[in-house]
Amino acid sequence: ADLILAMPGTEGIELEEGFVESISLPNVSLRAGKFLSAFGKHNALHTHAYPFIDAPVTQERLLGGEGLNEVGVRASFLLPFSWFSELNLELLDGENEIFSSEGSEDFAYVGNLKSLWDLSDESTLELGGSLAAGKNASGKQSRIAGSDLTLKWQSTGQVKRNLSIRGEY
Repeated sequence: ADLILAMPGTEGIELEEGFVESISLPNVSLRAGKFLSAFGKHNALHTHAYPFIDAPVTQERLLGGEGLNEVGVRASFLLPFSWFSELNLELLDGENEIFSSEGSEDFAYVGNLKSLWDLSDESTLELGGSLAAGKNASGKQSRIAGSDLTLKWQSTGQVKRNLSIRGEY
């Protein structure tokens, strides 16, 4: 179980994430509670882990100030490839800025696939794609799609240097 609390300004304490997760099933993990969705790379970051001070403007405009941080369930599957590949499927309560239907039975759905390849002993390439869908405040279906690419390099010499290049669309 994980419990992450935030203290935004002087407004008291709020629950940022609180979930339970299975860790003993082979090639599968299950998560239930309130958590940051696996939609893209940036949405899964807490504010202290941002590569810059503020979230990207497009992230805030598409997913709202809190991003996709929902109550729901997630199933993560490690796919049987020779490289690391993970599929995440989520069922969320749909109570956020983009999926805010008035119906209590209206959920948001998120799918994310990411793959990681070792290019050398010093570099890796990660490619991901995400889809999300749910009803909006007008009762109509909203859908968003995203892709991300990350290239990381870290020297293996005595002097440690690293470089990370990441883009999300």
